[in-house]
Amino acid sequence: MLREYVSPVGASLAPAGGKPSPCPDKGESDGAAAEPTDVTTVQVPAEPQGQPQPAALAPVETKKYKVKSEHPGNKDKKGGPSQPGGESEVEIITESLTYESLSNLQKDLARRGREAYTAWLLRVWDLIGTGVQLDSGEARNLGPLTQDSGVNQVFIREPGPLSLWERLLMSVRERFVHRDRMQEHQHRMHWKTLEEGIQQLREVAVLEVLFGRGGPHDNDPDKVRCTGQMLWNLATLGPSQYATFIATINPDNNQETVGSVANKLRNYESIISSPMQAQVSAVAKELREEMRAIREEMRRNSSHVAPVRVTSPGVRAQRLPARERGYTPRADLWFFLHDHGEDMGRWDGKPNSALAARVHELKERNMN
Repeated sequence: MLREYVSPVGASLAPAGGKPSPCPDKGESDGAAAEPTDVTTVQVPAEPQGQPQPAALAPVETKKYKVKSEHPGNKDKKGGPSQPGGESEVEIITESLTYESLSNLQKDLARRGREAYTAWLLRVWDLIGTGVQLDSGEARNLGPLTQDSGVNQVFIREPGPLSLWERLLMSVRERFVHRDRMQEHQHRMHWKTLEEGIQQLREVAVLEVLFGRGGPHDNDPDKVRCTGQMLWNLATLGPSQYATFIATINPDNNQETVGSVANKLRNYESIISSPMQAQVSAVAKELREEMRAIREEMRRNSSHVAPVRVTSPGVRAQRLPARERGYTPRADLWFFLHDHGEDMGRWDGKPNSALAARVHELKERNMN
């Protein structure tokens, strides 16, 4: 597939997904055979005579690569389908970085105040990925990206062309040496929105890129394998509505990456926030309100019925204030008659006055 890539200095920064690899060495001819990802040709175009050239730190170079087609279904620049398993040319145009471009880049990428290092690195990755290549001169002219002189010194130390992202990783890795020292600057807290949770997960992935044991992530935080411990921390620090779904993600197959987990969580959120789910939630809320009203009504009604059975003079004495007010709960009358051997089927449906009269009669009989 023939495509053109322009370094993000004059227009916009290249996204993290379409990032060119560091430029290979020059010196090979156009017709030389090469491996699929090796450089086959490096061409430096002749400068037009009599035309003023823009001020730049390095000449504009055109580099051609031979690469394997990773997406057989894609179409090339002319619209024809690419051949599956075949090779295609990718032309990469690398433009030099002017002082103005470097100044703008420095403003966009500089660490902000006490911004956590993991959050800062993740922000840089999302802005440029590996799309900006710097030699030592350009790295020096870029200016400091952080107030930490140790990071800045390592950043400009490498003489050869290297991506800005790789320079930053090298600088921060040498500055902190161990993961534990880096984690002192990372603030883990409970997250409320899904994007906050994904941000925390990706910051942990940045730590893996810096200090992990390696793996097929190519310094890409989103390609870091998502472990069970990472999922556990994500679930325990977030809302319960996501914890159950996170528990269903199986990290043991070694196929779940931080990026794939983030996509699954976003898909899940789109489902639970859909209009149908909103209607279901509204109905559930209405039912909860109705149940609350029913319980409140039952509580008010039960306040007129004492659940205490009158079985002894001491208990009856405790009920005396109510009787002094001329009110005897039906339950008291009912239990009294039952305890004195009355056939309760006879009193079923009878008014309280009839039950009270029978209770009074039994009490007078006991007193005599």
